[in-house]
Amino acid sequence: MLGLKERLLELLPTFFQERLDRAVSAANQARAAATDAESVAETKYDTFGLENSYLAHGQTQRVFECREDLHFFMNWRPSTKDRGVVSVGDLVEVDINGVTSFYLLVPRCGGNKVSVQAADIQLVSLDSPIGKSLMGKSEGDEFTVLRAGVEVYAEISDIHY
Repeated sequence: MLGLKERLLELLPTFFQERLDRAVSAANQARAAATDAESVAETKYDTFGLENSYLAHGQTQRVFECREDLHFFMNWRPSTKDRGVVSVGDLVEVDINGVTSFYLLVPRCGGNKVSVQAADIQLVSLDSPIGKSLMGKSEGDEFTVLRAGVEVYAEISDIHY
């Protein structure tokens, strides 16, 4: 049976493919709205068509970014070497006030959440506050994290290399 990290890495391309599919659908809808007869300006103050074209452009840009993300995660193979400290590609199990949270340190796409084997795993970038807090720490290290505007203590309970 695959471990949690192995299963997560196996599922990431599917997660990002679904994200791309949703972006393509949204871009197609926005393009259709921008070129629809209802979008034609009736007066010089009517900006509905212009707004729709801006939305279509933004959604098309999002599709491009989602394709890049999918390509990245289809080819990304983080190190599985035990370094003793948290680094990019590690799945970190953190205990915050008795509640276990999982974080995968990723070089891009932080902020996404993926469910694997009944665990919600937060992808975190190195630039995020939690990413900065985790980098270089070892199992058993304690640190503080901001939750709902309150600083709480957390402890690294396991590192999946």
